[in-house]
Amino acid sequence: MDEDDRANRVKTCYDRLISRGHTPSTLLPLFKRALTNARKFLTTSTEDEERMARKRAKQEEAKRQLYLHVEYHPQGPKSSEVQKLFNNTFLNPPGKKPFNQIGRYGELPIDKLIAVETHHEHQWPPHLPSQHPIVQSKSERSSSQPGTLKTQQVYCYMVMVPWTPVFSYDHLFGAAD
Repeated sequence: MDEDDRANRVKTCYDRLISRGHTPSTLLPLFKRALTNARKFLTTSTEDEERMARKRAKQEEAKRQLYLHVEYHPQGPKSSEVQKLFNNTFLNPPGKKPFNQIGRYGELPIDKLIAVETHHEHQWPPHLPSQHPIVQSKSERSSSQPGTLKTQQVYCYMVMVPWTPVFSYDHLFGAAD
């Protein structure tokens, strides 16, 4: 259906509504709003298609990545060094065919390596709490029963650990993004 067909159908619909007793002053704002909504829908649908195409491309790229988790050591190599070494010697060796093209049954789906360092000293709970100071907290708690004055002492042992969160906790406490 081309533009002329659409215009003819809209004109026919408008004429039929007028012949049924509707006034142009009530119909014209409705038709203008419908036209505005149609244009807005067409522009957002193309933006959605572009966004989905970018998302699919990103997902395909992620499928072609190799992930390597390396335990952090202060004297060990950095993850960037591991990535360079992998790219220069294994994935793209100088003067040789790239690794992802030497597959016997076709191309191998590996384009890059992502090396991630894991830091075990920041995990909770700590593996060796004896390395960290232990703090003793004492509080008194009264009975929840009415008319009783009985109190008991409660001891709470806390381990003080250096800790950094792996991700943000803002979503738990309702902080604005």
